[in-house]
Amino acid sequence: MIETQLDKSKKLTVFTVSGTITALEFAHAVRSFYAGDVTLYVLWDLRNGKLQSSDNDVWNLARSVSTLNLSSRRGGKTALVAGKGKSFGLARMYQRITDTMTLPFEIKVFTSIEEAHNWLGTEGAPTS
Repeated sequence: MIETQLDKSKKLTVFTVSGTITALEFAHAVRSFYAGDVTLYVLWDLRNGKLQSSDNDVWNLARSVSTLNLSSRRGGKTALVAGKGKSFGLARMYQRITDTMTLPFEIKVFTSIEEAHNWLGTEGAPTS
């Protein structure tokens, strides 16, 4: 399951993943985000979730994100927070793939929610 929280005062959307999600569910949440209230900063909290996907799924997800209208996020940042293990590896792969693309925002992977908020500049936002 993916829960979404919007903090307009911090220009932040937090996606909290619990249980197991697929790359398709991740992609659907991203598409819904870009169709709605787009914020400059995004945090994906994967610490209590698990991504069920292959390397090919991650590549396709990154490629599909690059086809969206991303101009509203120019200068923004996306943080992915994952624990150790496969989810962290898939998140790092996603970051490395998107690093080769021309995106108007940065993507970085963390193991600490606090470090992610520090990098985003959204300290004080909910960390649960």
